[in-house]
Amino acid sequence: MSLKSIFDLSLPPFMPKAIVTGAAGHIGYHVTKVLLSKNYDVHLLVRSINTNIIELQEAGAKVYPCNLFETDSYAAILKDADVLFHLAAENTTSMSNASRVLENTDKLTQTVLNACHENQVQTVIYTSSVVVIGRSPDASCPLTEKDVNPFAESPYVLGKMQAEKFVANFIQQHNYDIRRVYPSWAVGSNDPRLTPPHKVIKDFLEKGAPVYFDGGVSIAAVEEIAKGHVLAYEKGKFGETYILSGENITFKKLYELLVANSRQKMPLLKLPKFAIVFASWIFTNIFKLLGKEFPISPEYAKAVVGSFSWYDCSKAKNELGYQTQPVEEILKNAVADANRKILGVHLLGKKTHSPLTPLQM
Repeated sequence: MSLKSIFDLSLPPFMPKAIVTGAAGHIGYHVTKVLLSKNYDVHLLVRSINTNIIELQEAGAKVYPCNLFETDSYAAILKDADVLFHLAAENTTSMSNASRVLENTDKLTQTVLNACHENQVQTVIYTSSVVVIGRSPDASCPLTEKDVNPFAESPYVLGKMQAEKFVANFIQQHNYDIRRVYPSWAVGSNDPRLTPPHKVIKDFLEKGAPVYFDGGVSIAAVEEIAKGHVLAYEKGKFGETYILSGENITFKKLYELLVANSRQKMPLLKLPKFAIVFASWIFTNIFKLLGKEFPISPEYAKAVVGSFSWYDCSKAKNELGYQTQPVEEILKNAVADANRKILGVHLLGKKTHSPLTPLQM
C-alpha cells in the first residue's frame, strides 16, 4: 500500500454539517432520515421532544432544545454549518388564530434566515409550499415554478406567501444561497399532528363523505419529497426553485382510491361550486354561534372547489433526479396508516419517553 493510500485512510470521510428545523413534524422527520442514511452530521433544532425526535436521536441526530424566535438560543449551533433545512411552520387550514399562524410562518422564516446569514450558514433549503404557486382553473395546464398565487384563502397561505416574498428579496439583497422547494400533498407515515391531507383521509375513513366536487390535487410520497429536499442541496443551483409534487388526480379519483382500500362507499352526489360555497357560509356561521369552527371556510371552498392543485415537477426530475410514486400505492399505505391511528395502535413499538437527554449548547 502506498504512503498516499495510508494517509488517505487516516482521514475521516467528509460529513457535511446539516441543521434541520421542524424535524418533529412530517416532512422534517423524513428529511432527517434521508440525511442520516447519507451520513450527514445532523443537528436538530427543536422546541419539544416527540416520538419522531426520539427515533431520530437514537439514529444519530444531535438534538438541541431552543426557541427559534430567540436566535441566541441556537446561534452557536449554526456556526460552520454547510446547510440548514428550514421546515418548521404551522400547517393548518384553520381561519382562527391568524396572528399566531402568521408568526409561525412568515415571521419565523425571517428570523431563522437572518440568523443563518449572520452566522454564515452556506446554503439554506427553505420548504415553501405549492400554495404560494396557486391552483389552476384548467386541468390541462398544471402550474410551474413561475406561477404565483393571487389569492390567500387562509392565514397559513398568507403567511407562506409573505414569507416567499421575503425569501426572494433576501436572496437578491444579500446574494445568499437559499433554494426553495414546493411540496404538494405529502402523504406517508410518521405524521404526528395530522397535516391537512392526512386529516382528509382519516375523516373519510371514519365518517365517509356525502358529496364530492370538481377539482383535484397532486399527491406525492413524503419519502420522495424528503429525498427531493436533500437533492436540492446536493444537485440544486444557487437560489433556484423546485416543485416537489406527485401524481395529479381529480377529487373523484381520490375518493375512488380511498373507497377501494376501505369499507366506505363512494360519495353519491357531485355538488357545484356555488352550492358548496353557500353551504360552507351557512355552517360557518352556525358553528360560530356554537363557539366552534367549521372545518371548511367559504374562502377555502372558493379557492379549492373546481380548481386543480396540479403541478409540473419536471424541473426537479430533470435537474435533481426527483422521483414520484404511483398514487395507488401511496393511498393504499396511507389508508393502512390512518386505520392504525383510528385503532390507537400507531405508537406500538415506539418510544414515547426519551431516555436520552437533549444536548445543551
